[in-house]
Amino acid sequence: MELKSEIVFIDPTYLCIGGDIDHANLFEMGAAYRGVAEILLNAGVTPILVHHANRQLRTNERMELIHLAYAGLEQFARQWVFLNRRSPYKGDGIHDLLLSAGGSAGHGGQWGVRIEEGTIDAEFRGRVWNVNVMTESQAVAAGIDRKKAESERQKLLKDENNLLIAIDKAKGSNQPCTKSYVREACSRLRSTILNETVDRLLNTGQIDVYEVQVTGGNGNKQRATAYRRRDEQR
Repeated sequence: MELKSEIVFIDPTYLCIGGDIDHANLFEMGAAYRGVAEILLNAGVTPILVHHANRQLRTNERMELIHLAYAGLEQFARQWVFLNRRSPYKGDGIHDLLLSAGGSAGHGGQWGVRIEEGTIDAEFRGRVWNVNVMTESQAVAAGIDRKKAESERQKLLKDENNLLIAIDKAKGSNQPCTKSYVREACSRLRSTILNETVDRLLNTGQIDVYEVQVTGGNGNKQRATAYRRRDEQR
């Protein structure tokens, strides 16, 4: 070969197959693959076919030879690298993938791959390329950790939302949203949890903390901490 190439990628495979060949016919497809492979291999070039899966492959399922689309390639392939998503893509630039590789010589293995490519902003910035390859056990553990982190994040968001709801209810009834009012509105928002929730909403600029005078159980006036949305009129 004039280019002295050692590897040729055929991508995508299905577009490089002639239109007269029946993609569902094992014998016609096998002959097409063999013809190309023999030309390349005889020239000392390794062919790599980039192909897609059929509709039988589901998310979080290990891809296998039976998942290759169309006829012939399952029988033709001698080495393979398969990728599938561990979870549906959320448009956040993060791809959690299942990777399996093997060959007819008996070699192979399974890994987890996490790719972070970022998302583009209005100024065409924000793209990155970070790849982390893990063993299967590490990938499973990382997936569990991410699920725990997401569960904890949702719990924190719920606490923040409950505090904002309590603030809005207090305002609607012309009462100050004090700690005691919050505790009655949401029993979970007590002591440490309430303080941490208040700190997060303060840091994000959603609420303000101020002091008010309230009437205690003995009828005496006393000072208390109250909360309000930052955009409220003071």
